[in-house]
Amino acid sequence: MSKTIAFNNTVAFHPGYYVKQMMDDMEINQNELAKRLDTTPKTVSELINGNVNLSGDIAIKLAAMFGTSTELWLNLDKAYNEKKLEIDRRLKEEKECEIARHMDYNYWVKMKMVPETKKCVDKVRNMQKYFNIASLSLLDKPDFLVQYRSCKKEWDSKKLINANAWVQTAINIGKDKKTSKYNE
Repeated sequence: MSKTIAFNNTVAFHPGYYVKQMMDDMEINQNELAKRLDTTPKTVSELINGNVNLSGDIAIKLAAMFGTSTELWLNLDKAYNEKKLEIDRRLKEEKECEIARHMDYNYWVKMKMVPETKKCVDKVRNMQKYFNIASLSLLDKPDFLVQYRSCKKEWDSKKLINANAWVQTAINIGKDKKTSKYNE
């Protein structure tokens, strides 16, 4: 974790960032703040450096010490976590789009398996849904859908992604086929 996390035009400020600013305004160090909050210097250090989330206990103590509300501190923590989650999601989407670019999305559109779209993020979501996976990065794993012996240690990522995509497509098509029950 960090005091601030930034991605493009989104910035997330950890509550420890504000605690540090208030400490500086009061001209006190971490040890002094720890004493005033009746906690350990390590807890204060971890909070100020953005290494831990704000606990309810510390939020209550900060509110009492600085004359603010507990809700203020909890809302700062909540806002930070929401922004952090948004940034993480957008970073993941960028990585997923890189994987999606290795695939011919139009094939699945022509076969009416996924809807047509121009946005890469929408393509990723449609393919995740069609392939029944949480992340397209799973398609880049050698033994994701089919396990077999191989002496090969390095794989061509594009070929591997497409091979796994084809296997899942075959599974999906097979599930849609109506057949009579097998009788012995």
